[in-house]
Amino acid sequence: MVAMGMTALASIQEASAHVGWGNRDLILNAQNVVDNGDGSITYEYRFGSVTGNYGWADGLDYDWGDSHIVRFTKFEITNPGGAVVDISVRAATELTNPATGEVTTALGDLNPAFTLYKGVGPVVDYGGTTGAHNLVPASSFDTTEFLNADELGKEGLFRALHDVTMCNTSGQCGTQAYVAHAGEINDPSNSVSLAGLFLEPGWYSLVIGGNSHIGIPLFGNDFTGSGIDDVDGVRGFHVDLTITPAPVPVPAAVWLMGSALVGLIGMRRREAAV
Repeated sequence: MVAMGMTALASIQEASAHVGWGNRDLILNAQNVVDNGDGSITYEYRFGSVTGNYGWADGLDYDWGDSHIVRFTKFEITNPGGAVVDISVRAATELTNPATGEVTTALGDLNPAFTLYKGVGPVVDYGGTTGAHNLVPASSFDTTEFLNADELGKEGLFRALHDVTMCNTSGQCGTQAYVAHAGEINDPSNSVSLAGLFLEPGWYSLVIGGNSHIGIPLFGNDFTGSGIDDVDGVRGFHVDLTITPAPVPVPAAVWLMGSALVGLIGMRRREAAV
């Protein structure tokens, strides 16, 4: 196992200066896939990390939050009838790279919270490790000439309880709409979950970060995590995503056709009886 020291921290901070989707698909990049025997499947994602313990909480204040200190992940619901999902996020010390199998270590004291978003608009095929989706594009920055957080008077473009719109330096913009969230500010627990949520087919983004907002009056700007041990340390997390496909609904026209046939058969039987 490899510990994440200052060199690794610097590389992670550089990489997380934009939204990257490589190795962030909770289904395709799951370390384990478990068939629960009841029609549901659990995808165990084991490669989550964030810098600090405050990124999600920072997205609640008036000047929004810095996208560098939360982790954007994604998954797609492909069943035509939608699906019921259960999501669990917990702090973890061991992280397994889904591409190489390399195991690294991180701090295991994350107090997690997360927000679930749904992609808006047409699906775009970005190619490479990004793939096709309709979430915010990869290499999306809080500050670009197309959508500039500084010019908006904001710290960043991450909003924990609202829709998120971001652009990349090529001018491609995307919006992911708020669906639900789990977690509370300064909750000391190391796990958080959301259960029994029905989702329509489409792309979804799960954005995860720390919930700690200790020592900052009125949620001030440029939050640095006062009162937290190892403020900028890399925290690890694991995600369990359980998907139960919903039955495909029978179109109303089929029911009408069936009732009409039953009525017709009844009429003919009455006519035959006469």
